[in-house]
Amino acid sequence: MNSDETKAFLEAYPTVIRYQEAAQEQFSKMLLRITERVILDSEECATRFDERKADPPCLYNSLSVQGWHIPGNSLFVFLDIVRKQIGLIANGYQSPKEKQDFLPLWNDKLKQRFRDNPGVQAFTWINKGDDDEGYDYFKLIAGTSGKLFDPDKLDAFKEYFYWGYCYPLEIDMLNEPLFAKIASDAKKLISSFNGKGNGGSCAQMPKQLRS
Repeated sequence: MNSDETKAFLEAYPTVIRYQEAAQEQFSKMLLRITERVILDSEECATRFDERKADPPCLYNSLSVQGWHIPGNSLFVFLDIVRKQIGLIANGYQSPKEKQDFLPLWNDKLKQRFRDNPGVQAFTWINKGDDDEGYDYFKLIAGTSGKLFDPDKLDAFKEYFYWGYCYPLEIDMLNEPLFAKIASDAKKLISSFNGKGNGGSCAQMPKQLRS
């Protein structure tokens, strides 16, 4: 931390201390509202899972999606205050075992669907200390949208791989149209990539994929 950064910190710190608790509560409520809207519009396809992070700067909730290759943390809805992003992302893998199981599915079917959905982008997870940001967060990997690729060939996805949508975190835009857009994109993401590669809505899936 150089002298300019220290001065900036000292100037900002009183404001941070004064509003931190209220801001955290506001962003937590906002994230919950988005998550609940995604669940509602999924027509019983997605349900709330028990993994969540309520502490800023990157807050998230996880969702369980019927038929997903990972039954628990199938989707994540996140809110990154530092990077000013809201994210809706599907979970590819977060462990060596999940990676081993997922890559054949991705290379067989899902990567073509990723390429054919140019609004979808790839993400990874950054642990605190892995870069200079100083916190845990989901990182958008630029240049992946509309591309055909194998995550196993890219260092960014060595340990984690997600794909989905990213929206600007703009206070004046945090209203019903944005929430409806995120929920609509979630429904589209589930429909395009669910069913262990078969696609379609939950209601269209074979019973064994919905159990």
